[in-house]
Amino acid sequence: VEGSNPPLCAVTALRQIPSWNGGTVYTISGALLWIAYVFCRVLSAPICMYSFHLDMATDPAVAYMSENKSLHLAWHVLMWVCFVFIYGLSLYWFWLITRSLYKALRGDFAAGAGEKKEK
Repeated sequence: VEGSNPPLCAVTALRQIPSWNGGTVYTISGALLWIAYVFCRVLSAPICMYSFHLDMATDPAVAYMSENKSLHLAWHVLMWVCFVFIYGLSLYWFWLITRSLYKALRGDFAAGAGEKKEK
């Protein structure tokens, strides 16, 4: 997750500078954010969750939450509920990043915030 923070900070900082907002550096930072987000959040989260689930289900010495089976099951269910919620948020943010990058690559930001492109 932390791997996507540097490009996110760059995009956020460049957004604060009007002359750089929507420029080439801004677009490159957005593309780097998209790439980092794919690897650090979209792909890695399900892989980590599957690995953790496998450990909890098959190797009690490594990842057993409690000797009480009902408590262990409750932790397992809570883990999946939290994962679905957080992963849903991550996918929503990924959609926003993808949409913004698409606009930047199309040149919508280059036209300026107040100007409309002619048809």
